[in-house]
Amino acid sequence: MSKKRKFYLWRDALICSLTSVFVAILLLTFFINIKFLDPFEKAIEDFRFTDIYTSQNFIEKKPTHKIIIVNIGNHDREDIAIAINKIAQNKAKVIGLDIIFKDKKDSIMDAVLQQALQNNKNIVSAYIIEENKIISSDPYFRTDALGFINLNQQDAVVRDFTGIKKSENQIDYAFPIKISEMAGLLNENTKEKLERVQSINYTANQNSFLTFDLDEIIYADTIPAIENSIVLFGYLGVPTGNVNDIEDKHFTPLNPKYAGKSIPDMFGILIHANIIKMLMEDNFMYKVPKAMVYCIAFLCCFMCIYFSLIMHKKKSTLYDFILKFYGLALTIVLVYFSFVLFKWNVDIQIETVIILSLLGLEIVALYEHSLNYLKKRWKWKSYLLK
Repeated sequence: MSKKRKFYLWRDALICSLTSVFVAILLLTFFINIKFLDPFEKAIEDFRFTDIYTSQNFIEKKPTHKIIIVNIGNHDREDIAIAINKIAQNKAKVIGLDIIFKDKKDSIMDAVLQQALQNNKNIVSAYIIEENKIISSDPYFRTDALGFINLNQQDAVVRDFTGIKKSENQIDYAFPIKISEMAGLLNENTKEKLERVQSINYTANQNSFLTFDLDEIIYADTIPAIENSIVLFGYLGVPTGNVNDIEDKHFTPLNPKYAGKSIPDMFGILIHANIIKMLMEDNFMYKVPKAMVYCIAFLCCFMCIYFSLIMHKKKSTLYDFILKFYGLALTIVLVYFSFVLFKWNVDIQIETVIILSLLGLEIVALYEHSLNYLKKRWKWKSYLLK
């Protein structure tokens, strides 16, 4: 191939790549601004190819006995207080309460609960940050250690979390992060990471944790497993694990229905437990920055167009068939590549790469059809023209 032909090939590929980016931006703007397309936009945002990997049990869900979950069910405050004292007697390392006692109710029960909270200093209580206000327990039930239980839900699926929020006046710790700090699981490097949004490495479901009903805790003489463990009080349905009970339940990548999800699959306390487990094992996910994803997408799009132009020149009669096969093969390779990276704890939004690459292949066809006009109007020279 002559130098001139190579120049035309590289120039054509670059023009088609830039056109692909421009068209992608137009389509994205169209989806965002047209209201009746909101359901489709949400469906696209909520789906990730890596959900197939996580939902189909390709991830080994390792059990842990260092995190214990107690289902509070519909029990009253006196029962919760008795269970807290029983767990403290069994020498739990940290007790986390994913419960907000917003108001005082029964004076006797409230006094019993308040006494249990005051007598045990290794308790982390919960609160919610809601725009310009804080929703927390009544000061009567307040403990020294607090953590916010907000989950990152810009999308329907809970994929990431904010561990530490800093403002001019204070530092807010997420509920699982405060628990981890009290358990001695954090160092300065980890805290620095947690100031940025982190992907949740879901390696456990309900069966991976040792769980108890509140009644089991109350009526047991001793529970050896509790000693030196992190114990979390939260809601796990009535009865425990009821799949149809969706109170405080959320969509996660572990949902067996990764497309068209209808029933949330994980209780909030289990999401917090997954985060603590991640910190306990120092098993962070590396989330590829968006800027890097866009660069990879553009490079992949350019290479796809480059080889597509060469194929078109050599096999023009079979080009349409080859193009479809090429697009399918490319999608399979990129999805598999994202699975491999995910297994290595690297989270890349491969959908952006796939969409731009496939769009680039279609732009080549558009470019080919416009060549005759370009040639007549501006005497355009192209690799595809003789």
